[in-house]
Amino acid sequence: MSNDKTLQGLAAVDFGVLDAESEKNLSGYFVDTGVLAKLASGQKHFVIGRKGSGKTALFRLASISTDGHGPTVRAVIPVSRHWNA
Repeated sequence: MSNDKTLQGLAAVDFGVLDAESEKNLSGYFVDTGVLAKLASGQKHFVIGRKGSGKTALFRLASISTDGHGPTVRAVIPVSRHWNA
């Protein structure tokens, strides 16, 4: 495949948007590695990670997948952080 065709092929690929807040098709792009089932297990979990690691995506998908009878998903936002993130 020539360079021009490769570039044209890449230009046609939809990679979505950069942030989960703006993504309309998040569930279409998200690759679940089993973490959503763990979040829906009824146990309490904290999702902690660096900026861009997928915390908002997990939160949005877990919030969407609850039907009112399952676990409640809540955001806990610290007033200040004491770690170097």
